[in-house]
Amino acid sequence: MLPYHARLIRLGLHCINLLNACLDSDLVDVMKLGDDEHQCVAASAEQIKSSLDLVLHSKSFAGAERLKSFLAYIVEEQLAGRGDQIRAKRIASDVYNLSVSESVEKNSLVRVDAGRLRRRLKLYYSDEGRAETLQIYVKSGGYFPTFVNVQNDEPPQVSNKPKVFSARLLVSFGTICFLIFFAAMWYQFSTDMEQVDAVEAAPPSSNLNEIERLAVFEQSPAALQASSLVVEARNLIFPPLNAVRLKAAVELCKLAIKLAPNYYGGYSCSARAIGFLAFLADDGLARNNLITKAGVLAERGVKIDPTRANAQSAHAWIMFVNGDFEAAIETGKRAVLLNTSNKMAWNYYAMMAVFNGDSSKVLSNKGMPSLGGDLEKVYHPFILAGANFHVGAYSEAIRYVEQAAAKTGHASALVTSILAASYFEIGNRKKAKELVTILGHFWPGQQFEHKLLKLYRYPNDANQIISRIYQADPMLKLAVSAPQ
Repeated sequence: MLPYHARLIRLGLHCINLLNACLDSDLVDVMKLGDDEHQCVAASAEQIKSSLDLVLHSKSFAGAERLKSFLAYIVEEQLAGRGDQIRAKRIASDVYNLSVSESVEKNSLVRVDAGRLRRRLKLYYSDEGRAETLQIYVKSGGYFPTFVNVQNDEPPQVSNKPKVFSARLLVSFGTICFLIFFAAMWYQFSTDMEQVDAVEAAPPSSNLNEIERLAVFEQSPAALQASSLVVEARNLIFPPLNAVRLKAAVELCKLAIKLAPNYYGGYSCSARAIGFLAFLADDGLARNNLITKAGVLAERGVKIDPTRANAQSAHAWIMFVNGDFEAAIETGKRAVLLNTSNKMAWNYYAMMAVFNGDSSKVLSNKGMPSLGGDLEKVYHPFILAGANFHVGAYSEAIRYVEQAAAKTGHASALVTSILAASYFEIGNRKKAKELVTILGHFWPGQQFEHKLLKLYRYPNDANQIISRIYQADPMLKLAVSAPQ
């Protein structure tokens, strides 16, 4: 007979699978608006296609090719009379070209992209599309598009009423399922995870002594090894944008996940590395796939343990990579509030702030009382170099770049570009030109321009670096232009 906690796990899984079946079936129609809310309009196909075309060619959807394909597909299916057949499996097959053998992950991929699509639509209709009266919405919980006539620029309030089961009943049922499941999981894994936390809490630069490691090993060899792998991977990831180191980090994280599949660290760490690889990738399907994969991993880490600062921080970083800047900053803030002593969470929050145009905020010591407010003891020199450059403290930027090189033994392309621009600003054009030549080994041709524009939210911030590089080496002919 199975142990008691194993039987609880099995019961919890059966309940959760039943709940998922209800949500994916026609038993609960979460796509349709309630009778007392805004109604779907009887718009012509031409009107709907015109509204769709405005969305697809908007700035809010610039560079989001996969999301545009997703939206175009579900709208076209609705217009063709097949709206009731829109399912995650069909989207995975028709939009992502995933085969049946890839069915394990495809529903997760579709759900992640559906959430991104809703956020992009919300952003579009709150800004450049706010004057449109015919608007496209995709309600949470499904993929069915609705076309709503909005008057007076007020967004529609979508009803949460289900067709058969009430939302309250489903939430109650789901809560019971998860309570059963996680009570059993806690019983089985709590000891192992306590040991993982003990190892992970130690700073990467410090080592547990031999007796401590032996004690953790005897309690949970897999947990100890998984945690050690994650620590090694994190050291490879930061400072970022070294593709070889990032790929090595991904492989280490894969091993950590295999060793301890219920430990959040492997998923969150892998998400960070893949997020940086997405920045380095050329625009197109490959880059979109990396972003989607990173999103799935980051969400898995948060789902395993939402109270972990590192899990929330990784999730925030992937939001930023995907262009959800405001949500990323808020989630990053949540991460540092969960553990104000977590230096990694602070560094990722600061990095996003620099790329978000808030360098001056990084250089203030507010919000870090538990860390003493000493910026150099909290932030990586790479972060301080970028922040100082963007506030015009070029000599300080140079000092921190040199400090970063001494600390890590290597320099990334981004660090090299900041150093070259800083030397140009202080008048050492010879040194700046030498560094531009070195930059060409990292990012051949004018790749640096395209990649810097992807890193920064606002082109003007990226152009602060780009313009100095072109001035340092006038032989670079291409004009500065943002990628389409």
